[in-house]
Amino acid sequence: MKVRRAFKPHIWSRFRGKGLHGNVVLNFTKFPKGEFGVYARAYHEAGQHVARRLAERRGYRDPDACPIVFLYRHALELYLKSFIYWGNSLLRMNKKAVVMKQQELFRTHNLLRLAAATRPIFRLAGSLTKWPDASFKSFKHFERLLKELDRTDPGSYSFRYPINSKGDASLPGHFCFNVSDFAAQLDQLLNLLSAADTWAYEMFQAQAEAEYNYR
Repeated sequence: MKVRRAFKPHIWSRFRGKGLHGNVVLNFTKFPKGEFGVYARAYHEAGQHVARRLAERRGYRDPDACPIVFLYRHALELYLKSFIYWGNSLLRMNKKAVVMKQQELFRTHNLLRLAAATRPIFRLAGSLTKWPDASFKSFKHFERLLKELDRTDPGSYSFRYPINSKGDASLPGHFCFNVSDFAAQLDQLLNLLSAADTWAYEMFQAQAEAEYNYR
């Protein structure tokens, strides 16, 4: 009889801390491909917290907007990847073609490519014409917002560094926007994608279980 070895945690010893509060355990599911949505929620909630703090303060520095945009943009990318990962599994199970292969999904930061990959999944859900959220009238409105975000921050670097890899400015001169309005609109989008991601995951799990029981 083969005896299972007890799981040995990998402890980052430099940051052990003096108490239990503050301790975290990451990669505990041993299935990191399924954790895109969990990470997306963490980044979204962090972005919301920082955005609220900025809105409550009487004064703030202009670069204080950068971490907020990065957190929201990263949450968006992660939610899209989670939705596509589970959605593609659902498409394959229903013998439908997928737009983006897994290798590209893990590598790309391009929001337009990710948006295109969601189209057949939303079609399977019957949401291309009957959109599930009043904030976006159709898939085209959703795609239009992602196009605008990708044009401004194509690789998720524009709000992380003042310059790009060529030494040029990451953003146009005197780039102005309202960070609170940005956060409010992205909240709507991220809430929609969170719900879509949950739908794709639960539908895949239900169909996989049904097929397993049928056998």
